[in-house]
Amino acid sequence: MRLTLKLMAAVLVVMAILQAIHGYLVVQREINLFEENTRQESTLLGRVLAASALDIWRANGPDRVFEILKDVNASENVLLVRWVWFDAPDGDEYAPRVKLSDLSEIEQGREVIVPKQSYNDADYFHAYFPVPVDSTRLGGLEISQPLAPVYTYIENTVLRMILLFLAFVVVGAGLVWWLGAAMVGRPVKSMVEQARLVGEGNLDARIKLARHHDELTELSKGLNHMTEHLRDSQQHLQEETAKRIETIEQLHHAERLATVGKLASGLAHELGTPLNVISGRAQMIATESMKPSDVLDSATVIKDQSERMTRIIRQLLDFARSRKPHIETGNLHKISQRVVATLSPVFSQRGINIQQLAGGEDTVVRVDHDQIQQVLSNLIVNAVQATPHGGDIDITVGRLHVTPPVDLGGDDDDYGYVQVTDHGVGIPAEDLPRIFTPFFTTKGVGEGTGLGLSIAHGIVREQGGWVTVESEVGRGSSFTVYLPLGDKA
Repeated sequence: MRLTLKLMAAVLVVMAILQAIHGYLVVQREINLFEENTRQESTLLGRVLAASALDIWRANGPDRVFEILKDVNASENVLLVRWVWFDAPDGDEYAPRVKLSDLSEIEQGREVIVPKQSYNDADYFHAYFPVPVDSTRLGGLEISQPLAPVYTYIENTVLRMILLFLAFVVVGAGLVWWLGAAMVGRPVKSMVEQARLVGEGNLDARIKLARHHDELTELSKGLNHMTEHLRDSQQHLQEETAKRIETIEQLHHAERLATVGKLASGLAHELGTPLNVISGRAQMIATESMKPSDVLDSATVIKDQSERMTRIIRQLLDFARSRKPHIETGNLHKISQRVVATLSPVFSQRGINIQQLAGGEDTVVRVDHDQIQQVLSNLIVNAVQATPHGGDIDITVGRLHVTPPVDLGGDDDDYGYVQVTDHGVGIPAEDLPRIFTPFFTTKGVGEGTGLGLSIAHGIVREQGGWVTVESEVGRGSSFTVYLPLGDKA
């Protein structure tokens, strides 16, 4: 409706301007026609009367002239004819009503027209015609016509113009309102509603097309066509997104299984000891030469070692199981401790010493615990592989006030972090920009797929954090994982 009102206001303004110009031109034309007609009538009448007055004056004297002028005024209700002496003083019966200074051309025997002159609070048209009846005095005829009828005519003309304008306004406003509402308002309202529904995600809405074919109908068709394309694109995007998510989940699970494979050799050693104990105790019981108390002790030992193996296998299965992300608060220090405990078979047989540095015990973050454990597992396993001759791996937990990366956005804030530092071979500077690229690896054949760091990087990004790396060849590497805090209001 606002557009219709604007169209109506614009049309009315244009109509008002055109009507005003037309009215002005009409009134001006009428005024000019009246002045021209009055001038012609006065000139014609004045010249005839002047010639007749001169002849009658000479033949019958002035009294006869005055009688004739009296008869003329009696029969003529509009024009008033008087005899004037142009040298008569103001107030004299025969003095002209126009100032003598405006009648200078009379002395040269010319006619003088004064279009407007006020007299007795009224405006008059005056025409003067010299009549040389006396050589000592200059006399003549004065023809006067009141302008009040002209003013009345002009007022009536203006009133008619105003009434005509009001009629145009009413008819034009109604027509513009109807056309605007029917041909513009409703289609535009439909398109606005369509845009609102599309903005809310409803891509099944369609505009009902009008029967008449115009630009708005074409625009409506275009919007319907665009909505159909958006719906198709959305469906395609959802399908592609679902496939990508499924692929990522498969990669996550594959990486976890790869880590499980790396744990297998350590688990063989970890399970070998309790299996040897169980086997030995069982053989001792089988000899039947043990005392009952020794048999009870051996059974207790067998039970404890069995529970130990069950616990180790359950931890491995829990680590390898794939599931949907579940974001919740958790203590980052305890999460890292669980990872170290799970991976202990890997680094214990390689002469690696994991040092969890003091501090960060109260660092609470919002993450998926299992996925962050997978991230830390990848980083620790990489650190172990980067330290082939044994040594220390430092794990530090805490919080820092840092600036997120530009592509992640956000202002400076406090973040929780966990840092894994090894003192191994390090990463060449030219490889650092590519270490998070899928399938990029510097490890030997069979030691890595090149997916571990890229998956870890993706997991951390999905949970609102990021990973940084510092490395120097021959001195080791330091990976830092920043995660959003979970204890902020």
